[in-house]
Amino acid sequence: MMNVKRNGGGFYTDMAAEKVYIGRAWPVWPTWVRVSVGSKVEMAKFKQAFVKAYNV
Repeated sequence: MMNVKRNGGGFYTDMAAEKVYIGRAWPVWPTWVRVSVGSKVEMAKFKQAFVKAYNV
């Protein structure tokens, strides 16, 4: 679980726009999303998308 300090649904949408799909947010934790660890290549792509989505 990761606190993205903004609406988790919006963060999910911004990550999906970068073709990176993360777990959903829950209503009781509106700023948290579920993230699973992937391969080295997948995590590099995640990092690039995360920076863009986090700094919106």
